[in-house]
Amino acid sequence: MSKPGVPKITPLSMRTQNASSAPSDPPIYPQPSSLQPANSPYQAIHRSPDSSYNPQSAPRYDYSRSTYDQRPGYQSVPRLPTASYAGLSNPASYCYINSVLQCLARTEGFGETFRQWPNVSFQLNPTSKYKGRLAWEFSQLVQALTGGARVAEARGVVAALGAPVFNGFTQQDAHEFLRLFLDALSEETSALVTEHFQGSLQTQAHCMKCGTLATARDRFLDLSLPLPSIARVSLEDCLELFTQTTETPDFVCETCGSAGSRVKTSLITGPHILVLHLKRFLSMAGRSAKIHTPVDLPSELLLNRYGCQGRYRLTASVHHSGEAGGGHYTA
Repeated sequence: MSKPGVPKITPLSMRTQNASSAPSDPPIYPQPSSLQPANSPYQAIHRSPDSSYNPQSAPRYDYSRSTYDQRPGYQSVPRLPTASYAGLSNPASYCYINSVLQCLARTEGFGETFRQWPNVSFQLNPTSKYKGRLAWEFSQLVQALTGGARVAEARGVVAALGAPVFNGFTQQDAHEFLRLFLDALSEETSALVTEHFQGSLQTQAHCMKCGTLATARDRFLDLSLPLPSIARVSLEDCLELFTQTTETPDFVCETCGSAGSRVKTSLITGPHILVLHLKRFLSMAGRSAKIHTPVDLPSELLLNRYGCQGRYRLTASVHHSGEAGGGHYTA
């Protein structure tokens, strides 16, 4: 998430689930009672036929630490084995879609949860416009990627997403697809997405005329980081630039009405899975351009210097080769 560019700083409301009325049509995904446990060593959560079943009391899997711990309400499960994974077919320039989905499917905890459909089905939002189809298709894709087949397809996920921009033969931006997919999946099963990807940040604007300090807080599922204008940078350099204090006329003080503030963004809470996007594409004089600056990715990242506690290890990355007008994405 890049720094907000709104003209005034006001406390931002937290992300809320859309509580629209439930659709009249029944969900299209298979119900848990019709599912059989997969032949795997993983424990699955099945919906109880008992009318007194309470999803809040069901066992939940905790993947928030590299070492799984036993806590009330959680049970530890084994990691997904590093078996051979299927590849994804690439019709209609799907490389940007495939790269994102491959990373999500291989992400520890998140992919493992979707590998067993009963883990997901009891947490579905019945008012979602997707009616469970998107979560079901992603679950089927994760199972196909890990089920021993040589090739899997992402067509079902794209069709369930229902975004025409991703149905054509033109390559799109992988980050845009990631954001749309996570937002849509959050509508389906908000708890699973927020539990793994949601963090929080704080932006403070200090008026340079009257000294008023305004604070805004927001939640994020990923962070978009600027690239410093030097020959070669590290990921830490990008985070330093994102969190450093800058002077900007974009914020108008609500106290004195003058433009011009010192603005600083800090991380408040780090998510279990930290997604960082490098802002390589920009628009110059109406034309798109790509920044080719090499960025060194550490195998381990500490967030202590940027406002919150957290240690992360690199598990997946999406790379783009080529120019802004075209290229190829790989995971």
